[in-house]
Formats: sequence, structure tokens, C-alpha cells
Amino acid sequence: PLLGLFGTVLGMISVFTTLSGEDTVNAAMLAGGISEALITTEYGLIIAVPCLLLHALLNRKAKGVISGMEQTAVGFINGLPNR
Repeated sequence: PLLGLFGTVLGMISVFTTLSGEDTVNAAMLAGGISEALITTEYGLIIAVPCLLLHALLNRKAKGVISGMEQTAVGFINGLPNR
């Protein structure tokens, strides 16, 4: 995901470099940099969204396992004889 952001920044730098170096700018000159920025953003999001969903799923499962372990430990401790 951060590579998508990095590509976006590089694409925008390319666009602004083109803008600063020319007296007249046409759409074709800018299209390459803007396209690069949008494509890398798209790929970053394609990777980030499923990873975020997977992280949420695994986090929920881990919390369930931890809760079960805590309940087992409390049951074990409550079953010990008092001194």
C-alpha cells in the first residue's frame, strides 16, 4: 500500500516538473504523470483493502482464542483447593 502512495507522489512530481519546465502545457504532457499516479494508487488500494479485511478477521479470531484461554485459566484456578 505504501508503494502505491509512493507511486502517486512520483506521478505528481512528474506532472509538476512538466508544468514548471514548459511555457505552454497541453493535456498530453500531463496525462502520463497523472496516469502513473492513478494507476499506482489503484494498485495500492487493491492490495490494502483485502489486507485490512484479513487483518480484522484474524484479529477477531485471535481475541476469541484469548478469551477462551482466559476462561479456561479462570476455571482451572477456581478448581484448585483453598489453603
